[in-house]
Amino acid sequence: MKILIAAISLVLMGAFIACGDDDNSASNTPRASTAATTPATTTTADTVDVALQEWSINPSVLTIGAGATTFTVKNTGPQFKHEFVVLKTDLAPAALPKQADGTVDEEGAGVTSPGEIADIPIGEQQTTTIDLTPGKYLFICNLVDQDTNGTELHFTNGMFRAFTVQ
Repeated sequence: MKILIAAISLVLMGAFIACGDDDNSASNTPRASTAATTPATTTTADTVDVALQEWSINPSVLTIGAGATTFTVKNTGPQFKHEFVVLKTDLAPAALPKQADGTVDEEGAGVTSPGEIADIPIGEQQTTTIDLTPGKYLFICNLVDQDTNGTELHFTNGMFRAFTVQ
C-alpha cells in the first residue's frame, strides 16, 4: 500500500510540475523575444529606433503621437549604404510620384518630406529629430546602387514602411 501511495504521489507531483509556471525565473536562460521582429503598434515615447537592411525598414513602433520625434536609425546592411526618408502622404507606395530614374520624387504632388538622414554607411547609426504632425507617413530608402545584379532601386526592392502619427 505504501508503494502505491508513493507512486501516486510521484505521478501527481510530475503533473503539477508539468502544468506549473514556465517562468524559468531561477534559470539564467533568457526567453526569446519577438520585440525586435514585430514592432509595437503605438507608443507615446518621443524616440523611435529604426533598423535598415536589404530590403526592409523596421521601426520599433508603427504609430506615435504628434510632436518632436527622435529617430535613431541603424544601417545593418549587409551590402549597401541606405538612407532614411520620412514622407507625409496619403498615397499608397505604388502611387508615389517617380523621377526618370525610378526613384520617388520627394517633392512631387501629394508628398511632403519633413526630414531625412542621407547616406548611412553599413554598421553605422545616426539620429535626427523631426516635428511630426498627425497623418499618414512612409519611411523610405530612395537610393539607387549598381552591383553585379545590375541596378538596385532600394524603394522598389521593398524599402518602405507605413507609419502613422496621431
